[in-house]
Amino acid sequence: MSINLILDTHGLIVHTFAYNTLPNTIKQRFNKTQQTDYNNRFLNLMANVGGKLWTQMNACEWVDVQTTADSSNTHKNKNWFDERSSNIVHELLESSGLQDNATIIYPGALPAPLILLGELAGWSSPSPLGLGVNHSYGPWFAYRALFVTDEPLGPVSNQEAMAIAAQTPSPCVNCAAPCVSACPAKAVKKDDSFDIHRCAAYRISDTTTCATLCHARNACPIGSDYRYSNDQHSYHMTRALDALQQWANRG
Repeated sequence: MSINLILDTHGLIVHTFAYNTLPNTIKQRFNKTQQTDYNNRFLNLMANVGGKLWTQMNACEWVDVQTTADSSNTHKNKNWFDERSSNIVHELLESSGLQDNATIIYPGALPAPLILLGELAGWSSPSPLGLGVNHSYGPWFAYRALFVTDEPLGPVSNQEAMAIAAQTPSPCVNCAAPCVSACPAKAVKKDDSFDIHRCAAYRISDTTTCATLCHARNACPIGSDYRYSNDQHSYHMTRALDALQQWANRG
């Protein structure tokens, strides 16, 4: 199967960077967290757009762990998207003949500057939602993998293209920002940073209406055709809420 067909089947996009041409600020992030030298190699960033990957996972019987009969901690804590994403990366590597010396950085144990790379790719711009927004897909995309190859998987982004992408204004600049009024926690603000503490406090409260749905994200008018289904939105929100409650309990 061709690379483009694999990506299209699962609702994925990939952007390739030559590591040598990345800004020093990003290289320094890799030097702090990774134990491998990526000079003269290529970074391939992969993201899902819309809900096609979720649909494919359900077709493979990788179902919402919150509704399954298996309630074991191992099953609930398993990140189905990470496992599926890693499998797709291996499929891409085999189809392109680039599996030799290839390494998957994310999903993985060490942090990777996914957001910074997404901005350099022109995929993501800052938004009042506290997460990146894409000009075409709105907030309905997510980073799924970052992997290193000896040769590029696709066209390589040059320094000029990265500079232009990083300076492209956010689509939120001229937006009426319905996300602001849609947020019951008042955490989303048009002209100020997203208030993560206000969001967190509301989400774990007994009166929350945001347990399985982010009203502000759902109100975004950009990329509405790619909006996640209720099931997928609930899956991501429930996982995030579980992690948030564990963090609050430790405090």
